[in-house]
Formats: sequence, structure tokens, C-alpha cells
Amino acid sequence: MEGLCLNSFTRVLLLLFVFLVFSHKWQRVNAVEPVLELVKGFEAKPDSSIDSFQPLLTDSNGNFSFGFLRVNGSRLSLAVTHPNLTDPLWVLDPTRSASWSHKTKLFFNGSLVIIDPSSRLEWSTHTNGDRLILRNDSNLQVVKTSTFVEWESFDFPGNTLVESQNFTSAMALVSPNGLYSMRLGSDFIGLYAKVSEESQQFYWKHSALQAKAKVKDGAGPILARINPNGYLGMYQTGSIPIDVEAFNSFQRPVNGLLILRLESDGNLRGYLWDGSHWALNYEAIRETCDLPNPCGPYSLCTPGSGCSCIDNRTVIGECTHAASSPADFCDKTTEFKVVRRDGVEVPFKELMDHKTTSSLGECEEMCVDNCKCFGAVYNNGSGFCYLVNYPIRTMLGVADPSKLGYFKVREGVGKKKSRVGLTVGMSLLAVIALVLMVAMVYVGFRNWRREKRFHPQLSILIWHRRYSIIRTYELIANAAYIGTPGKGILAADESTGTIGKRFVSINVENVESNRRALRELLFTTPGALQYISGIILFEETLYQKTASGKLFVDVMKEAGVLPGIKVDKGTVELAGTNGETTTTGLDGLGDRCKKYYEAGARFAKWHAVLKIGNNEPSELAIHENAYGLARYAVICQENGLVPIVEPEILVDGSHDIEKCAYVTERVLAACYKALSDHHVILEGTLLKPNMVTPGSDSGSKVKPEVIAKHTVRALQRTVPAAVPAVVFLSGGQSEEEATVNLNAINQLKGKKPWSLTFSYGRALQQSTLKAWGGKEENVDKAQKAFLARAKANSEATLGGYKGDAQLGEGASESLHVKDYKY
Repeated sequence: MEGLCLNSFTRVLLLLFVFLVFSHKWQRVNAVEPVLELVKGFEAKPDSSIDSFQPLLTDSNGNFSFGFLRVNGSRLSLAVTHPNLTDPLWVLDPTRSASWSHKTKLFFNGSLVIIDPSSRLEWSTHTNGDRLILRNDSNLQVVKTSTFVEWESFDFPGNTLVESQNFTSAMALVSPNGLYSMRLGSDFIGLYAKVSEESQQFYWKHSALQAKAKVKDGAGPILARINPNGYLGMYQTGSIPIDVEAFNSFQRPVNGLLILRLESDGNLRGYLWDGSHWALNYEAIRETCDLPNPCGPYSLCTPGSGCSCIDNRTVIGECTHAASSPADFCDKTTEFKVVRRDGVEVPFKELMDHKTTSSLGECEEMCVDNCKCFGAVYNNGSGFCYLVNYPIRTMLGVADPSKLGYFKVREGVGKKKSRVGLTVGMSLLAVIALVLMVAMVYVGFRNWRREKRFHPQLSILIWHRRYSIIRTYELIANAAYIGTPGKGILAADESTGTIGKRFVSINVENVESNRRALRELLFTTPGALQYISGIILFEETLYQKTASGKLFVDVMKEAGVLPGIKVDKGTVELAGTNGETTTTGLDGLGDRCKKYYEAGARFAKWHAVLKIGNNEPSELAIHENAYGLARYAVICQENGLVPIVEPEILVDGSHDIEKCAYVTERVLAACYKALSDHHVILEGTLLKPNMVTPGSDSGSKVKPEVIAKHTVRALQRTVPAAVPAVVFLSGGQSEEEATVNLNAINQLKGKKPWSLTFSYGRALQQSTLKAWGGKEENVDKAQKAFLARAKANSEATLGGYKGDAQLGEGASESLHVKDYKY
């Protein structure tokens, strides 16, 4: 009995011991208060009553916590958090998560391990440490003894870098949505967008300036680290950075925590915790439209205007039904339509590869023939072609119509199904459709016969309807580009005979080497071509090269300037008139235009000349010159060249400004009647008229404002709004007069649907010629004179010329030559 009692007492003690042990363990598992370290034997499960974050471990200062993070209501991840930060500082692999249930268990047995049988998730640090601690800088560590670190969360960043955390080339910051990442290159920090499962696209890059330390070959890769002094530094060796990306708090005595986050919109932002709140401290990308995809697929982001669809729809986020599909177009059954538009640019193009093509059509063909290409963007000024080999995202909207986009848009899947559903209905309508078709063909044939009887040029109209969309689009884009406000045309198309007359005035021999030297001086003037959109060349110059062997055409293209070509053969007297003329050169013009296009020319000039007299210009002269210009224009467009329509009314005579205005209106009206009769695409043309001024022998001197009023009124009464630009000739005015009058025209208030700019020859070159004098040692002086005139006229196209251009020798001299023969 006594033995029995002793045995029972022993059993009670054993039961009490077991109870205490398990009671202690149960408290550890479900402890609400976090501890400063986790040791071997620790276990924990998620508490179903907690809806956001369940802390398990804290740092010694109480600023950071490690524990269970509840994700999307029912999922669980491990995270390190800051109490005043909505998103965690560190998250275990965001692509994997456990279920928030009693089956999920976290334990520490030398390794930190989480197991979820329902999700088949098992993750471990694969260590043999003594404890898990959270440092005061938010770094979670598995440590052996007191100093040896076997694993730390700083080696596996999520989307956040913390002050003093090393970021190496083996790491990546990844945005919470997994679409964007930050990585280190050999000497740069880069942001990348995930454009497909296999590829990523650069969209932001910061290269090391190496202002303090230098990158040393063989000294290892660089690393990045947030410095407490308020910057993201790039380091290779030692403590001296090779580059500093400054925050707002740079070099300011601010106490607080600095972090850098890659956020779901793709921007890299820095924040400062000052003890009471988080403040924005840095933004890598300041403009919304510079973000990688601010408006969604197949959309356009225009600075200052916001988002729109590439195809001009207004429902943002629904710009295309198949926009989210990452598949390419290599499946032969894939159907797609094409959307084209101007004023579009590839975002972050500086970080993209490009090819140089001679035309929009060539650029498009590269994408059409490539089933992995989703679109192409062409810069008509530089000839750069950017192929978009990934699903179309937000493109950049620009005011420059010469930047053109071609986009493939996948047809919706439902479209095929709807076709199947409509087959029966379509069959029932077949008989009715056949009857209607026969009737329409009969009526159409009769109308066609009637149209042909009254319109002998109808065949041209029909041809235009078949005209290449690409070619038409290219013509329109080139014309618009040449008329870009702030830019104009340099007329350097003087024939051999004409330039010889210019050379006589400066005692220079008229030989090919001197002609080439003058053109090279003009085309290579530093900074001048930013004010020039096109240069008209004589045939000789089209094929000439610089002294270093580069074609002038290539020099222009690299500077964003379109080459043009003079195509007429001069004027001859028109029989039956009082010395009036007509322009020759229509014979063989098509072949010449084709050859010039292949050589790089993209626009052309044809000069018609009329004069004012007692009975001039005659109706015959007006008609012949107008229809000559129209025939030239349509031939140019057939061969890809934008035609400049130039009906110059000479300033010779004693007429007043009202007579000049009247004649200008008559001539322009006749020209646009002829252009319409020839079915010329007006959007793909330019007009080069004279300004409305008194005759050179009138003795009348009028103010620029009066010239502007009469000139603009004549244009308003005759020139269709479809014409993109009017490029004025100088007509014998001095360099300064031509600039001042152009400035007054652009300052005039009123309806002006065209860009009003310049196409000057002598008015851009007179002071340059005098400064050069044919001498090599004067090239620098001459180029400065040309730059001054180009800049002054650029300002005048915007109505902003102040008359402050440095006037070179001859800038104020009249350039009029009486009875000049063209």
C-alpha cells in the first residue's frame, strides 16, 4: 500500500512536470508579446484572430518586428516591418506564400523553417545557428555564438533597401507586383521592366560619374549602399564612393532612418523616418510619362495632357481587348490589325537599340516581316527605327508629327466566335446581297462614266486611292517635320552659274572644291542645324562629301535635317507674253525624282517666277506656272518627295503693297486650283511664297507690321488649312529685313492654321560669305555668322526675335538684284 502511494505520488509529480513543460511550450507557441531572440526549440503557428501582422521577434530598440504577415486575407508570409510603414521592409520570397491556418508551422532548430502541408511549401535557411535575432537596422540574422552570422535577410532584399545595407550585383530589388527590378551593372544602377517571361527592358539608368574614386579593372564589382548623409553611393573598394545619387536630405544633419523602395509603378523612391512620420526624400523618375507603363497597354502618355489610347479611343485601361496577351504573332492563325499614328515616341529610347533606315516604309517592313515584333517607331528626322519586340505598353506622346508609330493589335478571341455565330445569318443574306451588288455595280459604272467624261484626270484619283498608305504617311510626316516651329529651310541649291555670281562678289574661283568647301562650312557649323529642318541641295551637292569623306546627306541625317533637291531646269520665256516666263524640267522628272529619293532626298523644290507690270501677270502666265507646279508636285509625290510649291512674284516694279497683295492672291488661288485638279495630297506639300511688299521702285517704305498684315491676309484667303507649313522666300530682302518681317508675321494675331517659317538662301548666307571670303582661316568666323542668322530666324518663326542678333558684314544690305534671270 505504501509502495502504491509512493508510485502514485511519483506519477503526480511526473504529470505536473509534463504539464509545466507543455504549458511553457504552449506559451512560446502562442505568445502575443514578441521576444528579443528565438532559440532552438521555438515553434509558432498563425493566430486566426489576427488580420494583418503577428509579431514574433523585435529588435532591442523596439523599432522593427519580425513575424507572420497576412497576405490577401488567407495567405501567410514572413516579414520584417516598421510600425509606421504600411508595407514591410523585407518579405520572404513574395512569389511563394503559405496558408494562414493551424497547419502552417514556423520553427527554429538551428535553421529557420516554415512548413505548410496544404500548400506543399517548405522553406529553410539551411543553417546550424544558435539563435535568430533582429538587429537595430532591421537585419534578420541566424547567428552562431555571438559573432558568426550564418544567414541574414540583408542578403535577400525584397523591394526595399535600408540605410547601410549593401546591395551587390548578385542581388535585385523587385517591385511588389513583380514587374520591375533594380540591378547593378559594371558601373551603373539600372531599372528594368519585365516585358515577357524571357526578357526585360531598360527604362532608367544612372551611370557612375567617378567624380571621387575611379572604377578599377580587376578590383571586383561595385556595390550600392544608402549613406546616412543622405545619398545612394556606389562603391568598389574602400569607403570613398565612385558616385553619389543625392537625396533631398543630402549633407543635412537629419537624424532618422533612410530607405529606398522600388514601387509598383516602377519608380525608385527614397523615404526618411524622422521619428514621427515618413517623408518622401528622393524620386528617380520625376515625370509621370517617364514611368515604364503609366497608362497601360496600347496607350499614350503625353506630358501635360495625360493618358489616351494609341487608336484615339478614350477609355483608358481598355485601349485594346488583347492588350494583355504576351504571345507573339508567330502562330499562323493569329489575326491582327494595324494602328498607325504620328506624334508618338518610344519611351526611354536612349536605352534601346535602333537601326537607321531611309524611310518609314523600310522601318515598317522590318516589323511586318518579323513575327516577334509588336510594333515599330520611326523618327523621320534622324532615320532611327526602333523595333518593339515585346507587347506594346505605354508609348510617349510628343508634339512632333515626324515621329511615327506602327503597331500590331491582336484581334480579340471573341471575334472568331462571333463570326462562326454569324455564318448562318450571313448565308441567309447572301441572295439579297448578290442582288444589291449587281445593282450597285451598274449604278457605279454609270457614275464612273459620267465622272470620267467631266474629269479626264480621274485615273490619277483612282491611282491615289491605291496609293501606298506608307508612302502617303511618309509624305505627310516629312512635310510636317520640315514645318516644325522653331526650324526652317536653308536653301543651298544655287546652280553652278548662280553660285559663281556669289563667288565673284568675294573674289573666289567658281570650282568644285570651293563650292564643296562653302557647303561643308554651312552644314557642319556647330549648333546651327538645330534651327534647320531641311536643306535644299543642287544635284552636285547631293552626292558631295565632306573633306573627311562623309556624304553631306549623312551629315544632315545625323543632325535631324531632311535633305531636299532642286528639280527644275530653269525658266524660259513664255511665247506670246511680255517677257513672262515658265519653268522647264518636267521631261524625265519622274526618273530624276526616283534617283534623288534613293540618294536620300525627301523633298523637292520647283521655282516658278511671275512679275507685276501694267498687264502682268497675264492669265496665260498664271495658268502655265500654276499647272506646271501642279504637274511637278504630283510627280514628286508619286516618287516619295514632298514638293515645295514656289510661285515667286518678283519685287521688281513700282507697284504698291495693295497691288502685290492682289496679285499674290490671284496666283495662289490659281495654284491651289491646279493642285486640286491634279489630286495632289496637300498635307504632303509645302508652300514657298513671297512676302507681300511694295515694289522695289515704288519708293515706299512700310513697317513690318503692315507687311505681316497683308501677307497673312493673302494666305488666309487662298491657302487651305490642310497645308502644314508656309516657308517664305526672302525675295531680295536683306538678312535682317527678312528676319524682322518673318517675326512680325508670327506675332500677328489672327487665324494662322499653318506653321509660318523660312526657306532662305541669300538671307541666311550673305554675311557668312563675306566673313569667309574663300579662306580656310576664316571658317570659324563665317560659321559664327551663319549660326547667328540661323538662331535669329528660328526665334522669328516663334515671334520671339528681339532684334539682338549680332549683325555680320552685309546683314543689312539689300539683296535685291533687278531683272535677275533665274
